[in-house]
Amino acid sequence: MILESYMNTGKPLDLLSVTGKPFSYDPRDPYTFYNYRNNTDWLDAISQTGYNQDYNLSVRGGSAKVRYSFSAGYYNTKGNSIGTGLSRINTRLNLDYFVSDKIRFSADIAYTHSENQRNLLPGGSESNDVRSRAYTMMPNQGIYEYNELGVQMPTYFTPLNGPQGSYPSIFNPIALADLGSFNLTSEKIIPHLQVQIKPNEVWRYTFDVGFDVGNDRKEKFLSSSATGVNWYDSKYFNEASLSEPESFVIQTFNKLYYTPRLDENKHRLIVMMQLNTYSRESYSFDVGTAGSPSNYLTDPVNYYILDNELTSGVGQQRSMSVLANANYTFLDRYIIYGNVALNGNSRFGKNYRYGTFPAISGRWRVSGEPFMKAIKGTWLDDLSLRASYGITGRSPDSDYLYFNRYSSYSYGYLGESTSYPSSLELKELRWERSIQNNYGLNFVALDYKLNAEFDYYLRVTKDQYSASTSIPTSSGFSSMALNYGVLRNEGWEFNINYIPVRTPDLTVNIAFNVAREENSVTKLSEYADLDNFEDWSSNGTYITRIVAGQPHGAFYGYKYAGVYLNADETIAVGKDGQPIMTTDAGGNLVPLHMKFGYPTLEYTFQPGDAKYVDVNSDGQINYQDIVYLGDYNPLFYGGITPSIKWKNWSLNTVFYYRYGNDIVNAARMQLENMYGFNNQATSVLRRWRHEYADADAAPKDLLPRALHAQGYNWLASDRFVEDGSFIRWKSFTLRYNLTRKLLSRLNLQEAYAYFTMQNVLLLTNYTGQDPEIRIGSFQDNARTPVPKSYNFGLSVSF
Repeated sequence: MILESYMNTGKPLDLLSVTGKPFSYDPRDPYTFYNYRNNTDWLDAISQTGYNQDYNLSVRGGSAKVRYSFSAGYYNTKGNSIGTGLSRINTRLNLDYFVSDKIRFSADIAYTHSENQRNLLPGGSESNDVRSRAYTMMPNQGIYEYNELGVQMPTYFTPLNGPQGSYPSIFNPIALADLGSFNLTSEKIIPHLQVQIKPNEVWRYTFDVGFDVGNDRKEKFLSSSATGVNWYDSKYFNEASLSEPESFVIQTFNKLYYTPRLDENKHRLIVMMQLNTYSRESYSFDVGTAGSPSNYLTDPVNYYILDNELTSGVGQQRSMSVLANANYTFLDRYIIYGNVALNGNSRFGKNYRYGTFPAISGRWRVSGEPFMKAIKGTWLDDLSLRASYGITGRSPDSDYLYFNRYSSYSYGYLGESTSYPSSLELKELRWERSIQNNYGLNFVALDYKLNAEFDYYLRVTKDQYSASTSIPTSSGFSSMALNYGVLRNEGWEFNINYIPVRTPDLTVNIAFNVAREENSVTKLSEYADLDNFEDWSSNGTYITRIVAGQPHGAFYGYKYAGVYLNADETIAVGKDGQPIMTTDAGGNLVPLHMKFGYPTLEYTFQPGDAKYVDVNSDGQINYQDIVYLGDYNPLFYGGITPSIKWKNWSLNTVFYYRYGNDIVNAARMQLENMYGFNNQATSVLRRWRHEYADADAAPKDLLPRALHAQGYNWLASDRFVEDGSFIRWKSFTLRYNLTRKLLSRLNLQEAYAYFTMQNVLLLTNYTGQDPEIRIGSFQDNARTPVPKSYNFGLSVSF
């Protein structure tokens, strides 16, 4: 197919060139012949069987005055891609000391140490990870190097330049996973202290102070043996980096409770006033170097800095909150709750640093009314109606946005260091305010065997915040943090739990929930760039933008209409359904053939090219033909959790599902583009190779022709958009509890054994690796899928 893709461009591949030799299969060039005559399954080579180990120990004890508990755990896992794993140790100590019945001191301290082994991401791009690269590597290339005698060597085959390119865009994924190291060591200690003073039954005061001290050490090293670069390549030869971010957080909580003594049969009142403070300080240090003389010298500070990269940073954030709330109950039937909070955050400029956020809710227990006495106790146990209204606030996720910040270049000018403005001064950022109305119903019946809840909500978010909103590039920036508009969310959720069988020996329980949410942008800021189509002409690049009337999370592109089967089909058709005519060099009227990007690009579509819908019927495909393709928001989502308990045995299962979300199968797009030297899927065997005079003679699933590094056969279109609906059997747990008689013999308090299986089964029509992609994303690049795991466990309490 490689030769065919070149022939279709009119420039045959030179089999004597560096690019063409791997496809000549000429034994007279034995080194190239042996290293490019393989049939490598790169995905299988990068995969491994992972495992998990999880051990936990806890001790509790004390007296009337002092109580304590201590727990420790060790977790170890090996990932299902080579070079990945995680080990973690965690401990926690809790102490409670009762000075008297009015004063209590509490303290707990948690410590966690983890070591995470990851695969490097060349160029820092998540789409360039080893698993994605394994999908697209040429299968005829070998993993290990062969010498000219055809003997496999112990070294990896990492050519400096190959048909697919050179590092960092192309690399041997097995070599990088094996010889590259990315170790993340994390330390975290979280102490927490509390004092509670309760002078009487009416007043109670608690003071909490918590700390969160964290330190990460990220060490990266990549040997040139994994990349094939030469020693004089100052940027990539034995590259190393070290990053050490630290953070220190202190939080305080002051709570004063007032619970007056009222007639509890009629009135109950709880009032709380609270003052919270939050302070975070962060420090970071980063250094990146290259040119280590040895693979054993992996510390970037040990050798000459060729690729000079040395940065540090300091950050600080402060926030405070004052709130008051009250909860009043009358006759155990009417419940009213009110809350008001004043929040302040240092991430805003002085004009909008503080925000006020009130809330109120009520509940009516209809089943407690006198007129319900005839029903309650027969088959109805509880019926309640709920309603609430509230405003919540959200602050930006970055510090110092109200400053005009500058950054330094990694190179100088005339021997002097240089700097540039890296952000705009954003003094007018405001609190994102979500105004929500919620209405709900609770229903309990059949002797508490049936429990159902229904909630409906409408949330309007004003001054919706985005950390990166596209703006006109005439500003000197392509994006900025912005309160970009108003977002409307409307949805509902239904939960039901039913116990069809409940006997001393057997209990069957079924829980089900389903939810739906719709969102749309109803208003946009005048600063948002509505016509940002900078990537409309790039293959494989979907456009994401915020458009009034469309949902948040929408993406845009072209409508795919199949393949141009013959030359006649490439003739442009106007709005009247007739061919569009133009004049040739001789002044004769001739049909106009479809073009792309005229007059900037002026590509004329040929038979075998991908066909896109000409929305405005102007005889060309360009940004005016871009339409809404879909969004990642599901129409419905929820879960099902059946469980059975029979004597000492119990079985618990969890299912969950999504329905109606759209996914761009980016992995399939790379495996079907026939654009370069990347490995391709077997579906490309159905590609166009000759003209079809009769459309009925062409396969319905015909793919465009192979076209090397030319054309627009894989533009962002609905061709690669798939339904991401799925239902996953997430877990299955079988547990056996030892009988009381056996526990007594063994002097044990409790003991049970269990078997758990995770990711049991997946049902979907999605053709990619896994439809359960990261929330908030619409592209599937076929990264590490959810693994299937089997766990055997034993728990014993003395």
